[in-house]
Amino acid sequence: MANKEEIDTYAGYTSRDALFFSSTEKVWHNKIRKLAEQYPNDITIIKLPEDNDGCIYAKMPVKWLKLIPKKEGRKLSEEQRAAATERLRRARENKLKAQTSSSAQ
Repeated sequence: MANKEEIDTYAGYTSRDALFFSSTEKVWHNKIRKLAEQYPNDITIIKLPEDNDGCIYAKMPVKWLKLIPKKEGRKLSEEQRAAATERLRRARENKLKAQTSSSAQ
């Protein structure tokens, strides 16, 4: 199994139709396996992680590649941040009270 320093994910294509994807990350192993079950005509798992030193290797349509830029967090003033913190604290207290009262019954 790969160490944290060795984690690697790669996507490349050799034609306009086929994307080859490999990864040592478990999150991608699970996603690729689920997608292969849902779309057996579109995804071909070439090598499973168990047989390939912890790396999954799959072929899928190029159209499936989508890069999504990271969203910027909300910019709050100190007052807005304090108000949000207080709302969250109250919501957690109310949830705890509700759980306590329902488990007591």
